[in-house]
Amino acid sequence: MRLPHHAGPLLSTTLKHPSLSLPSEAQPASAAGAGPSAFRPPLLLPAAILLAVAALSFAFWPQIRWHLQALTVLMGINGDSIPRPLQLVADAPVLVVDTTIPGVHGPFPGRLYRPQGIAAPPAVVLVHGLYYMGMDAPDLTSYARRLAACGMLVLTPDLAQLRDDRIDGSSIDSIGDSVRWLAAQSHAPVGLMAMSFSGALSLLAAARPENQPSVRFVFVSGTYDSLPRVIRAYAAHREPLPGGHSVPTDGNDYGSLAIEYAYVDHVVPPADRAAVQGVIRARLQRHKRLALQLESALTAIQTAEMIQLQSPDTLRRAATDLGPGLDSLSPRNQLSAFRAPVFVLHGSDDPIIPTGEAAWLVRDLPPGVLRARLISPIFAHAGIGVETHRWKDRWQLVHFFAQVLRTAEAG
Repeated sequence: MRLPHHAGPLLSTTLKHPSLSLPSEAQPASAAGAGPSAFRPPLLLPAAILLAVAALSFAFWPQIRWHLQALTVLMGINGDSIPRPLQLVADAPVLVVDTTIPGVHGPFPGRLYRPQGIAAPPAVVLVHGLYYMGMDAPDLTSYARRLAACGMLVLTPDLAQLRDDRIDGSSIDSIGDSVRWLAAQSHAPVGLMAMSFSGALSLLAAARPENQPSVRFVFVSGTYDSLPRVIRAYAAHREPLPGGHSVPTDGNDYGSLAIEYAYVDHVVPPADRAAVQGVIRARLQRHKRLALQLESALTAIQTAEMIQLQSPDTLRRAATDLGPGLDSLSPRNQLSAFRAPVFVLHGSDDPIIPTGEAAWLVRDLPPGVLRARLISPIFAHAGIGVETHRWKDRWQLVHFFAQVLRTAEAG
């Protein structure tokens, strides 16, 4: 998961409440008003009002707490400092422990964020995206810590193929391994939270019969429904929408680079692959200086192969040539047996996964599964990316995430 470092504060406006002025001492209404017949409010009325307010506060406190905790998580992963009053609802000490998860392809690393002093905390698996730092990504670790501080046991599995910027079925297997392992540790179904390309893989993992009993809910952000359709959108700079129309999309080179990285073997001869892959990998990892150095070392033939690999025609061929394999990595037409509640979040101007994919995904979910969907102008791709002064947008994002936290805790 990469969250933009230029992101502004999510919620920084301070609410100002009008003060209530009370008279310092009661004044008689009139001399005639004194005496036994004068009106006197019941002595217990103030106590009754306070009791009613306390009862209402108690009744609504869980909802208030989930919203305040949602705010702390969103501010935390955005890099904003958490005001001290808000820290009171997300102040559990967190113990971080590296662990090993047993898997069908062998054991693999993971990291547990365990809230201290909380018996049987609700548990979630938090899956990183297509990013070379995997579970060590600073934004992911901040995300996990903030969730744990809210009282959740968080597992972040480290998935080798996603670390290597590759999308394949082994990651689906490992996500399922992580869910079953954490559910066994916590003796209860667990939440599954994933972003970007791993969101679709997590939906596929949760849909498998052997994993369904272990999944409480799935929350995906900035993910896709059909990978071939996404690739064609990269090539055409247009994204199709349900209903038969399409809209232009500028896109971002990161998604295209990931597809080029997977398609190198189809375009570049074996002798040149390592050099070309090195350039693409450096670009994916945002090592600009290294990418320029490696690119300058390419031969003329390798440079031509690199240009060919980046052409729209090559992307269109990739969608066709890789089609059957890409279909197996897409939720499209594979969620008919899905049972867990699903939350879908997408940025209205997502630079990597076209926003229309959220609409396609919602359409492909079985009836009754979708718990909430939000297309937000604040959300960039896998995190907060746009500063806005519209309270409606901020409130919608906080309320959406509060629903996720409620489901994680209460089902």
